[in-house]
Amino acid sequence: MEPKLHTHTSEILQVSSMSPSCICLAVYLAVISLLHNWLLCSVTADVDFLYNGFQHAADLSLDGSASILRGGALQLTNDSNNLMGHAFFNSPVQALSGNAVISFSTAFVFDIVTVGHGLAFVVAASKVLPGASAEQYLGLLGKNNLGNSSNHVFAVEFDTVQASGLLNETNGNHVGVDLNSLVSNVSEPAGYFTDDGRNISVTLESAQEIQAWVDYDGGTKVLNVTIAPVSVLSRPRRPLISYSIDLLPIFKQDMYVGFSAATGKLASSLYILAWSFRTGGGAAQAIDLSRLPYKQLYKATKGFKNSELLGAGGFGQVYRGVLRPSGDVVAIKRISNNGTQGMREFVAEVASLGRMRHRNLVELRGWCKRGQDLHLVYEFMPNGSLDTHLFAGRASTGKPRGPSPAAPPLLTWEQRVRILRGVASGLVYVHEEWEQVVVHRDVKASNVLFGADMAPWLGDFGLARRPCHDARRRDGEVEVQEEAALVFSDVGGSFDFGSLPTLTWSSCSCNTMSVGSLLGGR
Repeated sequence: MEPKLHTHTSEILQVSSMSPSCICLAVYLAVISLLHNWLLCSVTADVDFLYNGFQHAADLSLDGSASILRGGALQLTNDSNNLMGHAFFNSPVQALSGNAVISFSTAFVFDIVTVGHGLAFVVAASKVLPGASAEQYLGLLGKNNLGNSSNHVFAVEFDTVQASGLLNETNGNHVGVDLNSLVSNVSEPAGYFTDDGRNISVTLESAQEIQAWVDYDGGTKVLNVTIAPVSVLSRPRRPLISYSIDLLPIFKQDMYVGFSAATGKLASSLYILAWSFRTGGGAAQAIDLSRLPYKQLYKATKGFKNSELLGAGGFGQVYRGVLRPSGDVVAIKRISNNGTQGMREFVAEVASLGRMRHRNLVELRGWCKRGQDLHLVYEFMPNGSLDTHLFAGRASTGKPRGPSPAAPPLLTWEQRVRILRGVASGLVYVHEEWEQVVVHRDVKASNVLFGADMAPWLGDFGLARRPCHDARRRDGEVEVQEEAALVFSDVGGSFDFGSLPTLTWSSCSCNTMSVGSLLGGR
């Protein structure tokens, strides 16, 4: 004890011998240190990640039956009985800032094959879930710890079995919100809302890919849950569940995010195919849904039957298809992989059209590569291409098309001007307004398509190139003369190029021959 007393006495004597200015400086430094430590604790370490597949997902923690398949899918359970599988992001996520829950957003694509028990998106205080059971408990909790405040588990469940009225479930095909319990705080039949307010039912165990969005606003304390089949073009505006809840009693400073699934007497294979997550505000990164399964395209075209063939070009054929279960009609371009050239066209189309959105550009809906088969999926244009309207029963080369339905009606002057404006608008967008310059290089009548309202849409970017922005201007003029030269060479000297304007600017003038050909055609 004496050494400690001596030390303490020495410290007192040392402080008492300090000058007032030195004491003020010491107090100032102590306050600065406290403020620094407080700021470190209050800074939010935001998280933002995206898995479009899990082939190289080294920062995931898996247990139980969870595994990553060779194709990149995260399999939580297989078709065996009484299994549990968990997959968590390996590092904890900061969930609290002071006395408030940090906003978070997640999106993921899942697939439930055959009827069994479901899966859940989970935010938990630990990657190990004590007392967790299989069957209706989804690998989250067990009958002995349901409702315990010490669980610190938040989950959104996607369940395919109704648990005999025990867990507040609306039916055997539902989405529910769970707080420290499997007795859902809110539960709704699985489905999504269309823009006109209709509720479309979604069967969770239909072996179809379904996307889910879970968003929590820490400011308003509102949780939104939305689902839709991946065949639905865009995220539904109205969520399936919108629930006011303060998650502060559930969350700790650091939490783990991931998925849990289980089987029981009923077994099913449960998969997560893609996942994005973000904290700190803003929506989670968009998942790349452009890659479509070959089986879906094969069924959509009835096995690529000739009866569904819309036309053929230099590198392949275009088929009409109907995607299931949405019923959307699409055009599927099947590219003949003629070595490097076929692959180059495929890559050019995906790279150019994949993210462009404009009212006069055909939208690329998706793609598929299976072995040597390359496929591009576009929205369907029911009124054909410009060349059929200009040349009636003859192709733009002047050669007969063979037996065909009655010739389309003549284009009115108003329609022709609308076509010119539409194609010009689309080209200005790709040349000037999009984030990258895209030079189409194959603008011709057969690549101008018409929607249901006869609005013009420019398609077929298979020969497109993307020069850098800095290389496209010279003395204030748009340099796209290369496009005109390439289109002329493609048609072998015929006047197919002249059937519509390529709108190449040189001294702010338009190619008058091409405009005249369109306005003076059939």
